[in-house]
Amino acid sequence: MTPYARTVLTGLLLFIFLLAFVFAVLASAELAMLVPQGGGRCELKFPKWLGCAIANHENLAGGLIGAAGTLFAGWIAWTAIQMQVAADERRAQADREEVESVLKSDVDNFAEALGAVWEVLEGYEVSDGPETNRQKIESIAYGIEIVSKKSWLSTSRRMVEVLGWDRRRKYEALFDSLGSLGAFKDADSINVDEVLSRVAEVAIDFQLVDSGTQVYFEGRFQRAGKAWSVGQTVSFMAGLETNNR
Repeated sequence: MTPYARTVLTGLLLFIFLLAFVFAVLASAELAMLVPQGGGRCELKFPKWLGCAIANHENLAGGLIGAAGTLFAGWIAWTAIQMQVAADERRAQADREEVESVLKSDVDNFAEALGAVWEVLEGYEVSDGPETNRQKIESIAYGIEIVSKKSWLSTSRRMVEVLGWDRRRKYEALFDSLGSLGAFKDADSINVDEVLSRVAEVAIDFQLVDSGTQVYFEGRFQRAGKAWSVGQTVSFMAGLETNNR
């Protein structure tokens, strides 16, 4: 049964219950009423009996009908609010799923690009000569420029506002890391060691957002599928060996 059908059925049952309650109270009042001299009780014929009972108990009938109407109107208002809340939640859930779907593709592409940047950084050797190293530096700068693009970061920050706090916090950390990485997109000012350290930090944020991106960083600073603790990160940044490396 659909939610709409359940709501209609519930409303119908509530209406019948209220109607039966009004009838029951009027019937009780009619049975308990002292019959005036020369008078008689209402004849048990519907709907004649109802008119007679209402006439005999005008104040009671008016109060009962008014209360029943108020209750039913209140239920309709409450139901409308609940239906609106449910509709809003469905829309919000659809928005969250769409955001996750859109960003998942971007995050995967950027993580792959960062993995390639890391590979080039690790392969950088001064002895390779100026021309070769210049080509490597320019490729590193290009990759960093792509993954730290301000327009994408700005749009993505607005998108994640619909997500839950846990997911939003992880995305925001990634965006901050990528934004700071953008300081190294100028090929003429790249310090290989400094960039390598920063890339390792950003890679951790990528994996916190999507553990599947670990395939692009495997074998470099952490075992597959698990993000580092703060302590492990500090040890890595200091150049110390860890048992989880």
